[in-house]
Amino acid sequence: MNTTDNSFIFYSRLHLIELTGIKASNLSELLEHLRTVPGSCIYHHTHHFIQRHQYLSPEPANDFAYWASESLGDKQLGEELA
Repeated sequence: MNTTDNSFIFYSRLHLIELTGIKASNLSELLEHLRTVPGSCIYHHTHHFIQRHQYLSPEPANDFAYWASESLGDKQLGEELA
């Protein structure tokens, strides 16, 4: 990054994932938890997938879509959640 005095400023990045202990084994539990988890949880599961799985083709849209398609075997729901 450039500044007015042409110095290079170094930055670092801390990406810390916090385990919540919350799990959903079926669609009803997922919906129940989606109503109560912090927004940061939903953000994580809808955005981190882009960085972690950019090599997959076609790329799953988010963790929720991937879980529904792969764990529940519901491809239609996976597409709807994408």
